[in-house]
Amino acid sequence: MTMRKNIILTALTMTMISSVTLTACTKAEAKDGETKAETKVETLAADTTSWDGTTLPLYPTGDPTKLTILKYIIPAHTSLATHFHPIMSFGYMIQGELTVVDDKGNSKTFHEGETVVETVKTWHHGENNGDKDVILVVSYAGTTKTPLVVKEGEGVPEDY
Repeated sequence: MTMRKNIILTALTMTMISSVTLTACTKAEAKDGETKAETKVETLAADTTSWDGTTLPLYPTGDPTKLTILKYIIPAHTSLATHFHPIMSFGYMIQGELTVVDDKGNSKTFHEGETVVETVKTWHHGENNGDKDVILVVSYAGTTKTPLVVKEGEGVPEDY
């Protein structure tokens, strides 16, 4: 079986296991005499493309997997440095509005309560043009040897 078929079968298996596990985990057990409540689960993002419509790449292979979750606080009226992500990442906007602009001039503004599926290996920057800080929680799916972010002057997408 080819590596691609193995990856697809693994992804399908994990999706099925996740669905069964999610269903089982939402069943809440009530104590005697109490009203039974169920945990509510809301899918915030389930995408195969980044915010600009580009198909996400396969997971990196070779090095040990490393999952990272970061909380960013971006002050009002500031811009982030131009950078790219060599790995997949996605986030949840807790507060504020963030406009992401890529090197081709495409942009999208994300608001409080929305998700961001970030581009991979595409130069971009974020702008907080609002009056309050942006609070954004981002999850990265990478490896122990791959950086989360590469800023201008630190490398180019073709290196990753």
